[in-house]
Amino acid sequence: MKFKDKNGYEFLGLLIASILKHEHISLRYYIFVSVFINTCVMTTLAVIFQLIILVACLRSSKSKKNDTEERSRQLAFTISNYPEWDDFWVKFKLAVSQKNNFRILGLVNFPLLQNGGNIGDIEFMDKWLSRLNGIEKATEPVEVERSHSRGANIPQMDSVRHTNFGQMDIYFARVNGHYKLVRIITLR
Repeated sequence: MKFKDKNGYEFLGLLIASILKHEHISLRYYIFVSVFINTCVMTTLAVIFQLIILVACLRSSKSKKNDTEERSRQLAFTISNYPEWDDFWVKFKLAVSQKNNFRILGLVNFPLLQNGGNIGDIEFMDKWLSRLNGIEKATEPVEVERSHSRGANIPQMDSVRHTNFGQMDIYFARVNGHYKLVRIITLR
């Protein structure tokens, strides 16, 4: 049966508009709408509508794939707590020298402050872990006043320590009673 009346075309327009608003469109829904369009209108317009719906369907399946990949990249690591600087520094250097990424992640306060922005564990692992290689040979961080930490505003932070390594200013601090890597500043 073909719709020749105004209401059929209005329904078709509403159907297309609702399809374009949805983020996830199944292939079954696409087939249903395609059959409906073919029964309503057999014109070039119908073919254009079908292409729009197919693109929306493909875009939807791609976004589902990206969501799945992002969820699979959530990292599981054990947070390590060291209330004394010497214990923390020994463990941090050891983790870096052994390239034990998950142990290093456990010694970082997330979100990590980086040049005025915040970065999470995945971005830190992807972009920053390799830049810490060799820090165990660097000068031991020295204690600085909190005001010298260049705007690091972390609640419950005290006993800030700083070192310069590989053209990065690296700040460690005691956060909630435990030392962590809290900030990295690089040349922009």
